[in-house]
Amino acid sequence: MILLNPSPHTNPSSPDADRSWRGGGTILINTPDPDSWLARLTRTSWISLKHEHLALYPRKVLDMILREAGFRRVRSFPSRQFTDLNYLLPRAKASLPGIVTPLLQPLIRIADSQHRLFKTPTSGITVLAVKSSTSSCQEK
Repeated sequence: MILLNPSPHTNPSSPDADRSWRGGGTILINTPDPDSWLARLTRTSWISLKHEHLALYPRKVLDMILREAGFRRVRSFPSRQFTDLNYLLPRAKASLPGIVTPLLQPLIRIADSQHRLFKTPTSGITVLAVKSSTSSCQEK
């Protein structure tokens, strides 16, 4: 397993990671997406702007890191999670004060009475990439 955020210098092309991937393999990355609509909308109050995220990888940079390590991106898609309103509402209010409460008030009453879960965007990106045992770092 390669973690991209434990150090600002860790990535799939590091010497330790390169030894792990010599025979090829598949990597699944889930990371905050600074290119997401939510990141652009909320800017400095973006929920993923946290101290534990030592580095944020725009999509083009993530693709470049993977290519340099000999990986080919197979698929990428926005990350999602299931949340209830007790989790979602305080975060939405902090990101978009003055807008969220009036819009969500009717939904809150209905959802709380039914204990509903919502599939919500996380402003992250999930990337699936593969590296063949013969893959070259020159792949596009």
